[in-house]
Amino acid sequence: MDGTLHTTEATGTLPLRSRALIPPLRILRPVAVEEAVAMLGLPGAVAMAGGVEVVAGLKFGGPPRTLVLLRRLAGFMGIEQREEGIRIGALATHEQVARSPLLRAAVPGLAETWGRIANIRIRHQGTLAGCLLAGLPQYDAPPALAALDARLVCRVGHETIRVPWHAPRGLVLGIDIPPGWRFAHERSLRPWLLVSAAVYGVQGRVRVLRLAVGGAHRRAIGADLPEAETLDASGLARHARALAEAWAARLPEPDHLPPGTPGPCWRRRASAALAARLIARLADD
Repeated sequence: MDGTLHTTEATGTLPLRSRALIPPLRILRPVAVEEAVAMLGLPGAVAMAGGVEVVAGLKFGGPPRTLVLLRRLAGFMGIEQREEGIRIGALATHEQVARSPLLRAAVPGLAETWGRIANIRIRHQGTLAGCLLAGLPQYDAPPALAALDARLVCRVGHETIRVPWHAPRGLVLGIDIPPGWRFAHERSLRPWLLVSAAVYGVQGRVRVLRLAVGGAHRRAIGADLPEAETLDASGLARHARALAEAWAARLPEPDHLPPGTPGPCWRRRASAALAARLIARLADD
């Protein structure tokens, strides 16, 4: 998918949303990556996989005027084991993520979480990569990928590169998730707040505990908790509240506070509460 971070978030008064507002479009259908990269170099061209966010934007009468449909590209719809970890193709839908036996075994908690994302229509149509590239703070993908320290596989010109989850470039081909993590996610306060947690352990001891928050900032924020290093499961459960509060206290002030939504103090307290719940959950797994 195109590495541009797209957004369809409306501001101000509620605009009219209708299929009748979709402007005339030029639709291109590449069958090879090189062809897709060249097409995306055209002025105003935008990639479309599942099209959930792109079509939503078009219904407000917005750009783009040229769509590059990626569904004919071979090899980017699957989920497979790679040397770098588990690679989720850019065309893999939410439903594929939720049902993947490979992902369930390699990253416990992620597939189970993704089975609760969106409704059945969007799960079968939308993609994990598209959820990230939409650039919307209230979406689940950014904090999840931040907690898992994911990398994006991108094609820039004739070169394939790997970049951090928040820095897409060129055409996004897939998402690499390192192996060995256990994952948990809280979306009960969405869209105001989402919290993800991931733990990596060795011989029953925590090597890394990482928490990430979405919804309160324009870009999800992830951070490791050094206080958790070397704790065993019982210690992690016992100190869950203290660890969560220490993490929440270090968060920057929220910069995504639409009118009529909860303020910074509530979001910080709620972040700590959700994080404590996730840490305790990971300690029990």
